[in-house]
Amino acid sequence: MKKIIQPLHSTHLSFKHYPILSAFFKQYGLFAFFDFHLPKKRHFQVSHAQCLLLFVCDCLTSRTPLYLYRNLVEDLDVEMVFGPSVRPEDLNEYAMGETLDAIRKFGGSKLFFLLKHLKSQMKLDMTHLHADTTNFSVAGEYDGGDVESTCISIDYGHPKDMRTDLKRWALMMIVIELHFILY
Repeated sequence: MKKIIQPLHSTHLSFKHYPILSAFFKQYGLFAFFDFHLPKKRHFQVSHAQCLLLFVCDCLTSRTPLYLYRNLVEDLDVEMVFGPSVRPEDLNEYAMGETLDAIRKFGGSKLFFLLKHLKSQMKLDMTHLHADTTNFSVAGEYDGGDVESTCISIDYGHPKDMRTDLKRWALMMIVIELHFILY
């Protein structure tokens, strides 16, 4: 009779793609690109580019709430993926929230429009595209501050989980046949 061994700590995430995406960010200059257009204004140990890398990695696997991002990377070799001197506790909800604020202030559509140079660098076949959307539940007050609402709109919606009491924001991704995110 076979004995089934139960894992001590179970997770539904696969960290195998984190180093690949990190290498992609390095090879195509995305760390420098995002750091140039979204410079850090506060004392956080991680850059907006490093936070964006974590957003992309998470969007491809599990869509973790911001307050759990620190737990998301606790079993990961964070320095290998995000750079020297980065610790798991640096990738917290405050740093990630600051990145979302910076994108909103700069203009999300404007920022990602500037990334169009990647298409020519990579010589991608654009004949087969796939678009998908998802939304994230958030709680709290979002008054918009002094920022014009041109990027992320946080509002009530019609989610599949029927939690109409929570505010949401949506994410749309367009990918090519090779699963490369275009927009």
